[in-house]
Amino acid sequence: MMKRTWAGLLILLLVIPGILVTLPSSGSDGAVTLHPWDNGNTEHLDAGSSITLDIAVQNTNADPIFVKVVGYELDGISKVSVTGIPTAPIMIEPGIQVISLTVVADRYAATQTGRITFTLSIAEDAGGVVFNDMTVAFEVDVYSSLSAGSSYNHIMGIWPSSLDPAITALISFVLWIVVAFALSYLVLPFIISVILKERDKLKGVRRYTWRPFFFLIMLYGTASCARIYGIGEEPTAVIDTFVNIAYIAVGALVVWRVYREVLEYLSSRMSARSSNEMDSSLRALLELIGKIFICVIAIASILASLGFNLMVIITGAGIAGLAISLGAQNTLSQFFSGITLLMTKPFRAGDLITIDGGDVLMVKKVGLMTTEFDKWNTNSIFVLPNNKVATAGITNITRKTDVFQTSVQVNIEYDSDIKRAKDLMLQAAAEHPRVIKTRSPSVRVSSLEESCITMSLSVSVDDFKDAGSISGGIREAIIAKFKENGIRVATPKMDVNIAGRPR
Repeated sequence: MMKRTWAGLLILLLVIPGILVTLPSSGSDGAVTLHPWDNGNTEHLDAGSSITLDIAVQNTNADPIFVKVVGYELDGISKVSVTGIPTAPIMIEPGIQVISLTVVADRYAATQTGRITFTLSIAEDAGGVVFNDMTVAFEVDVYSSLSAGSSYNHIMGIWPSSLDPAITALISFVLWIVVAFALSYLVLPFIISVILKERDKLKGVRRYTWRPFFFLIMLYGTASCARIYGIGEEPTAVIDTFVNIAYIAVGALVVWRVYREVLEYLSSRMSARSSNEMDSSLRALLELIGKIFICVIAIASILASLGFNLMVIITGAGIAGLAISLGAQNTLSQFFSGITLLMTKPFRAGDLITIDGGDVLMVKKVGLMTTEFDKWNTNSIFVLPNNKVATAGITNITRKTDVFQTSVQVNIEYDSDIKRAKDLMLQAAAEHPRVIKTRSPSVRVSSLEESCITMSLSVSVDDFKDAGSISGGIREAIIAKFKENGIRVATPKMDVNIAGRPR
């Protein structure tokens, strides 16, 4: 019996060293070593985001081994998970290989510091028996902007308090009311009035500015008081979302008021520099464009604060806009032509114009899509699309004034005194009360016909609408003066020769 015992012990002493040489272990002398790839530095993780942790597996054996991540434990941290864990064993060749794992923090994870410990199993082959389990740990700092942090139970989030957090938050809320009132009602209006150099308008500035700024400051103070009380990350997120939306809405309202004030200022400057004020249609257009732009930016900002992907929304809006533009080319052409007419202002309501040399029209109304005209001598109203008006040749007869230059033509005989005829025509123009004397009338020989000389008198009259009657009165005066001075107005003549008869 003693001989068998000693024989068994001898066999074990011979076999165990061989096993220890061929199988890896977690010790410093083993064939497998695990360690964080970044040498154990603390990892920083923001709530609602993710980081990658790299595990370096060192195989000092001559043969491959198989490693599988079988689990992990959280110590001192919560609402953190690990994704990207391989389901199958990973073959590790001799040398060093990195296994990457993704750690995700929940949006409502609190600010905390802890450790993540991973457990890995080691085997000789993918389907073999696990002969060793090893662990590797990472120190992780989680940061959340929703956590109270150093603001917890601090008055105004600054001064420590030994009172109950609810009382500290209430005191802070009252102090925020005082601060908001002082900044919005006293300090801010005074600064604005100094910048504008209009201290006499301090009351007016205060009336338009203090309420929205008081509201904005109190929104910030309310969110601060929620952290002072320590209501938790999820309720704080709800409050922050509401505050952000309110910020955007109030900010959009303030920008809209400022935009309208700028338009009013530009309109007053235009009227001060010249006799022309900003056209009401143009101003309405600029207000519409500003309103649309401000609303779009505000809605996009609100959607972003709610977690929507703006790139997806912008891409979808771009595709929808392309489809609409292809299906409504004529409508869009009218709209943008209307914008062009309102911006360039080739004419305005009340102007007399001609389009492509046609009839004289009076502009009645310039809209975004169409322009209304009135035939000034027939009182018939018709409407043209703006894209046709914008591409036509437009002659503005009364661009700045109703003064209009017209001409009166008279035919005289060849044996008439041309110089005398010129003088008489100028006298007739000078004697007419509706002819503008500061714009000197002029007479010229405009053409030589077969039986007459055509004289042309150019005059400026005070109103285009009466140009026809004024020209008629000047013609009557010219005929009378020609008769008194022996200048004959030419009449058509024709010589007829009858064949076979002597002349």
